[in-house]
Order: sequence, then C-alpha cells, then structure tokens
Amino acid sequence: MSLAAVRSITSAALRPRGTAEAARGGPHLGRGVVTAVHDGSAELLLDDGAVVNAVFALSLPYAACRGDELLVIGEDGAHFVIGVLAGRGRTSLELQGDVAVRAVDGTLSLAGDRGLELRSPVVDVIAGDLRMTARAMVETFVTAFRRVSELLHVHAGQELSVVDEASHQQAKTTSIQCEDTVTIQGKEIHVG
Repeated sequence: MSLAAVRSITSAALRPRGTAEAARGGPHLGRGVVTAVHDGSAELLLDDGAVVNAVFALSLPYAACRGDELLVIGEDGAHFVIGVLAGRGRTSLELQGDVAVRAVDGTLSLAGDRGLELRSPVVDVIAGDLRMTARAMVETFVTAFRRVSELLHVHAGQELSVVDEASHQQAKTTSIQCEDTVTIQGKEIHVG
C-alpha cells in the first residue's frame, strides 16, 4: 500500500461515517481487539462490532496476544495493523550483521520493568570504571579466574567461605590480625 493510499484512507477514515458507508466497507481507522492470531495477521473485533482479519504493517515485528488493543486502518475489506494501543505481546528487533548502539554526548540507558537479560556465547565488558549496585548478588560459574594487578580490597560485615575440596593460599608475606579470638581447628596442624 502506497503512502498516498494510506493518507487517503486516513483522511477519509477521520470523517464521520454513516451507516450506509460502514455497510459497504468504507474507510476505517480505529481500535481493534485481538480475538485470534494467525501467521502475519490477526482477527480483530472492531468498535462497531465487525470482525475483520488485519495484516500487520508495523515497523517492528510484534507477536500479538488475545485481548491486545491494536490501531487498525482499512478499506474495502483490506485491513492493516499500524499501531499497538495496549498489548502484552512481544516486539522483536532482529538485524543482520554487526549492530552498534551509541548515545553521542549522552548516556545510554536500558531498563526493563520485569528484568534485563543478556544472552551471548561471549560477553565483553570494557570500561574505564565499573560500578555495580544491587540489593543481592548471586554468581554461578564452572570456573572463575580473577586477576587484579594492584590492590584487591574487600570490606564486608561478615565473610563465609566454604570449599568442598582443597584450599590453597600463597603469598610472599601474610598477616592475620584479630581483635578477639583466633581459632584453628583440624585433625592435624602442621607449622613450618
């Protein structure tokens, strides 16, 4: 459908419709509620009670759900979905090749009301400074390796480390300082 045709339908749809025009399938622009979803189209219940099949003509792919409210435009039995008024479906942005997103002279912010997921075989985070703030953090790895070239500083209210097998620490010098009691417990304790 050409841009001129869409403008013509939109202009005509915004004019008041009489019952005769509606009966012969005149221009329509309005809300439609999804009653069924098909591949590339959806069955919609219009405000005037008519049930039509509308083809998706959105800039981004949208997977509609029953009960979604969509913006529909159409004429002579051909209807197209051109907007989502209220929906629970999924919008997908899929691009071929490398994709770069950048906020020039600004901050790039990503937010999700129910969460944020990153999925990739490899994730690289490169930053001058990295700051993380959270109420709780859970990390699960098969193997973890961390290298700090200068100072590793940990400040915690309490610390608990549980190692199922062997634990090994190596340093040029080691200092343990405690204000109260130091307890070492084991079947055998070797010094030297």
